[in-house]
Amino acid sequence: MGMFLLLLGLLMPAAAASPGALLNIAVDSAGAAHVRAVLELSARPAVVHAVLTDYGHWPLLFPRGLRIVAISQEKNGVETDVYVPRRFLPGEFHLVTLTRETVPGILETSLIGGDFLRYRRTWILTPGLTNDETRAELEMDIQLKQWIPGWLFTLVLKHELLEHFGRLQAEVARHLAETP
Repeated sequence: MGMFLLLLGLLMPAAAASPGALLNIAVDSAGAAHVRAVLELSARPAVVHAVLTDYGHWPLLFPRGLRIVAISQEKNGVETDVYVPRRFLPGEFHLVTLTRETVPGILETSLIGGDFLRYRRTWILTPGLTNDETRAELEMDIQLKQWIPGWLFTLVLKHELLEHFGRLQAEVARHLAETP
């Protein structure tokens, strides 16, 4: 019960970080998490796209940052080699991905290597209700090489993603303020 209350306490501040996000996480029997989220962001899709593809500033978008080893433009897209701090254990997860824009407004990221069996992330950016809004849809499948209980994986992902969404909104606002 103590561990559950600790985890619940960790999640409460994250829920306040991005109140407009709709988030659904399901972990299957193989231990893969399937994420679907919808966010309303206060900027045009081009601004949100610019923030999401500013790879050198990705550490600002994540709760505990990232350690970027390499970013390289390849013919098929942008390859990123990063280390993600673990939540409850010392150390980091290694993640190497390729991100490409398949059609305007759709950013697809696929796994190249690292500590994951599965990693696929797709952002779909469409205009919101006004010209200065974006509906950002995230679809993600993620499975670590090491086993983690489904309930714990769900709680950690929820916390991380809600804080990520709040940071994304803040970076979008910062980008708007700095762009003439």
